Amino acid sequence: MGAEAPQWLFGSFVEAMQEIGATAPRPDLETEARDLLRRWTEPTRHLHNVRHLINVLAHVDELSSSTHDPDVLRVAAWYHGAFLNTAVEAKLAGSDPVTIAHRCAGHTSQRLEALGVSDDVAERVGELVTTMATHSAPRDDLDAQVLSDADLASLAATPQEYKKYRQLLREEYDHVDDLTYLRARRVVVRRLLSRPSVFQSPRGQAWEARARENLEAELAKTDEAIARLDPSDTAPGEEAHPDVDVDVSEGPTRNEFGDDEAVTSTGTIIIRRKHLKKNAPTPTGEEPPMTAGRLPLLAEDDTPTESGTNEDDASSLETAIDTLDVPSRPTDPR
Repeated sequence: MGAEAPQWLFGSFVEAMQEIGATAPRPDLETEARDLLRRWTEPTRHLHNVRHLINVLAHVDELSSSTHDPDVLRVAAWYHGAFLNTAVEAKLAGSDPVTIAHRCAGHTSQRLEALGVSDDVAERVGELVTTMATHSAPRDDLDAQVLSDADLASLAATPQEYKKYRQLLREEYDHVDDLTYLRARRVVVRRLLSRPSVFQSPRGQAWEARARENLEAELAKTDEAIARLDPSDTAPGEEAHPDVDVDVSEGPTRNEFGDDEAVTSTGTIIIRRKHLKKNAPTPTGEEPPMTAGRLPLLAEDDTPTESGTNEDDASSLETAIDTLDVPSRPTDPR
């Protein structure tokens, strides 16, 4: 069932919103945080719950040194869970993952505008939410690549943690029978493995080897389980068994947002920064916010403490992850 949300997450959301130009009073931002956390902690969310949210935020922080607008990414991470975006659920509803993502993106843009975020920033966050449904960012959009990698980072956990990940994912699909689920999951895993790289950002590339080991091991176990349940199902390559009625498409090969990408004569991709017009937050006379919306460093008694200014990208997150028994960040490459 959904994990209980720690109190410091509210502050993390509020500060990130203020950084992206939300002009709404702080109590309104706290109310919005409560609504989002209520969604993230729904009892049916065995995997994509508040633990997953913290994990994504942790990985955004870990990769943030290479991003242009890390707080925009943090806010997108919060809102991408406003609705549970799963391929199986989409198919059962007669839709597809991108359609559900558009619903989530529309909700996101509407809420951000109501909270005083500029149209420019609200549209950008909505784009990022849609990108997370397909995990396929434009080659010239580094921030979108980082957010996609942060969401997929659990694929590069230790084998023991990855096993737990698979178990929780199966529990989230408990309304689907074993054979249908396994066939659906097989398609997802094969498509991830067929990509030139699972991770798209430069720093995310360090997670590639471990993620592929986990995915290849899962594919072998999945093939064996399917063979036991239906010996006639060989499903070579990318083909799906004809009885499969669940579409687990990861979406189009890549999404196109904003300007066309620029490529030099040598084939080098020019990474363009998307300059966003942000509203100036309304002064409140309150204490200054924590730096750049990062999650706080937690003390032994689970009380938030201020982070130092010289910590590395991930140090302010280690205790936060341990507190909720969240799978650790991806293992270092061997």
